[in-house]
Amino acid sequence: MRLYHLRSLEELRKLDFNKKFFWEISDLSCFVESERLSNGNNSVLNEYDKVVINKVKSLCEEARESISHINGSNFKQTLFNLIKLDAKISSYLFFLIHDEFMDYQKLDQLIERESWEDYYVGLTFSEKLNNYKLIDYKYLSESN
Repeated sequence: MRLYHLRSLEELRKLDFNKKFFWEISDLSCFVESERLSNGNNSVLNEYDKVVINKVKSLCEEARESISHINGSNFKQTLFNLIKLDAKISSYLFFLIHDEFMDYQKLDQLIERESWEDYYVGLTFSEKLNNYKLIDYKYLSESN
């Protein structure tokens, strides 16, 4: 069952997805369709995709809320939480964009378990040096 109007490639190319934060993208479903098309995948979204898109929207809102409440006393913990949220959002979007079907309860478990490792493995040495991603999350979580 299709839940979204299928857009043409021309319509998708006109949309601006050049954003700094995922929550700045006004239509995540359209973003996923566009990325699927650009990767040569089937762009049609189904009801399972809607569940994951809603999960991504929820995580984006959680990140946005965390940023609005950051201060000197909670900086370390908030930064740690933001990195975790970013890893989860990126992982969910990876599965959506590449149209990887799997039981979504298993997907949640997989992302909880492996999104950290995937997040760090994908970085080059210079990116690690120039980002907060250099923070060793394994030890950061133990110190709190």
